[in-house]
Amino acid sequence: MSAPLGKIRNRQIQYFGINDKNWLALLPDKNWLLFLIADDEQIPQFDDILKICLERNVLYVCSTGKAANKIEDIFDEEIGIKTINLRSDYEQPVTTSHKNFDEGFWFATNIAPIN
Repeated sequence: MSAPLGKIRNRQIQYFGINDKNWLALLPDKNWLLFLIADDEQIPQFDDILKICLERNVLYVCSTGKAANKIEDIFDEEIGIKTINLRSDYEQPVTTSHKNFDEGFWFATNIAPIN
């Protein structure tokens, strides 16, 4: 299921469920933030999400839920590999993990510098 949730500080907020088939077509191709909510049992599904988000030039990856730290580690590892394999001007996404949903959502909608 996907749904536009509105805007916060001129940031369009869009929700995508993990099984939503349309999420790929709706992703921006630059200057965007991913706020990922997941538990441990969803970790195996993130390989495709990770690759697609990095190909679509995600600028920030903020995670929350029981798997927040694991998600951050998975993205950081792939970002490191891309940095080694790509040119030196590769713009690395910033990753954060948040134990508290409210804190993470506040950071994603108010602090992360997305234009």
